[in-house]
Amino acid sequence: MPQGKLGEILDGEMRKRKWNQAEFAARSHVTQGTINKYINGTNVGEPKGSTLDKLADALGIPSQTLHDAAKADRLSKGEQAELNSIPRERVQEYLSALDRTLDELDAKDQETLFNKLLRVFNPWSH
Repeated sequence: MPQGKLGEILDGEMRKRKWNQAEFAARSHVTQGTINKYINGTNVGEPKGSTLDKLADALGIPSQTLHDAAKADRLSKGEQAELNSIPRERVQEYLSALDRTLDELDAKDQETLFNKLLRVFNPWSH
């Protein structure tokens, strides 16, 4: 099962073309092992830009799509590590405070806050 945005995109694009990883590797000049790691989210470190460009070229999609996906995966891993360092009780306090704040806002202000949060936390919304 694909992991992360990059893995989902690569897996989906391969399925559209009915390619297996070996065929994708041959077409992209990227090793099958590297493709497998990207799809399964087991790649340690950041994908090289040139590798993402080769994969995008083989798929016929904009390379920026894969670069953005890799960036989103990086951010989500960093955010997850940061969240894991916060004690559970503290997270509950933050969520309770946010809930109380939302109750005090009218619908228009709630929508404004939601849109701002979406822009901050969703790299695809920019």
